[in-house]
Amino acid sequence: MTAYSAVPAHAAPGAEPKPATAATQAYLEQFSASLPFADREDFELATRGFVAAVPGNRILDAKGNLLRDLNVEGFFSQCWVIPVSLSSIHCG
Repeated sequence: MTAYSAVPAHAAPGAEPKPATAATQAYLEQFSASLPFADREDFELATRGFVAAVPGNRILDAKGNLLRDLNVEGFFSQCWVIPVSLSSIHCG
């Protein structure tokens, strides 16, 4: 069984990332090739019922106080670093 974590692992400050091993690259290539990207049903179901975007990606209360920041790109840019060896794996 393989375990996955939703919490990103951070390297020590100043540490340089290492390239993926040949075994890891082979596994990721095999795994990504097995994913059914041509089957668009999941993508269609995920967007079904979508009414509109939230202006500015921020939800404010009546006084203008920030209740929720929906800036997903900012969240991921702070938490994830995608190694070049994985750049061929993508959705869509």
